[in-house]
Amino acid sequence: MARRVAIIDGHPDRDERRFVHAIAAAYEKGARAAGHEVRRIVVGQLKFPGLRSNEDFQKGQPPGAM
Repeated sequence: MARRVAIIDGHPDRDERRFVHAIAAAYEKGARAAGHEVRRIVVGQLKFPGLRSNEDFQKGQPPGAM
């Protein structure tokens, strides 16, 4: 029985070399191979203010309250 699967990749950095992205991609691949419908939400690609990278975290300013 096919299921609908939502994967939330919560790492804020868009860099594909991040381990969290690799885990989410592997999980997506396995779920699709099993015949499930998959939607992957990548937080780092969403458009809202935030610290997106280690450099931002080290040197940037946090966004103001919304």
